[in-house]
Amino acid sequence: MDSFHKSKMQKEIGYTLENIIEQNKKYPRHFMKPTALEINSLHPGDMVKLIFLIHPPLENGCNGERMWVVIDSIKGDNFVGILDNDPCFLTTIKAGDKIEFQAKNIASIMTSSKDMDFEKFAVITKKAFEKREINFVIRDVDLCDEKDSGWQLFYGDEDDDYLEDYNNAMLIPLSQALDFEPLLEYVFMKNGRSYEFNEESNTFEEAE
Repeated sequence: MDSFHKSKMQKEIGYTLENIIEQNKKYPRHFMKPTALEINSLHPGDMVKLIFLIHPPLENGCNGERMWVVIDSIKGDNFVGILDNDPCFLTTIKAGDKIEFQAKNIASIMTSSKDMDFEKFAVITKKAFEKREINFVIRDVDLCDEKDSGWQLFYGDEDDDYLEDYNNAMLIPLSQALDFEPLLEYVFMKNGRSYEFNEESNTFEEAE
């Protein structure tokens, strides 16, 4: 395929911004939303995370990218920001581009307390990864190297035979786990050893 047709095909990959408020109503576990107080406290220079939905979804199953945007200006519920990183799949935008969005599109807010390196790696079972659901996590204090977070992520019903097979485990950055389990963001910043998802309270609670 020549560069002209390849470029033309890439430009057809468009996006819309996810409505976090609507998704939070439907799926509160997988779509957290900032509080009204947090939204109203935003200023130019703050960073917020938006979900860029890919249209149409890619053949590899990817239907969106979560990326940080630096707020440039605010007028009521309307924001203008600068994309802080290059997307992996979208070709219609790049780092440095202006992005117009609204409060309903804000999925997360970067604050000074969020100083953990979410690009460190965790071990996750393939079952949890494929089902895009994590119900139990443990933290190992014996780290392999500086990129090891110590976290191990499970679907929750894996038996010993499954866990003893190394082919049933894989490594992913913590940020990728947060793409489908955003509630774990607060768990990863804690010092506990194990946490289990409580469906009734829609939170991860420290486990024995």
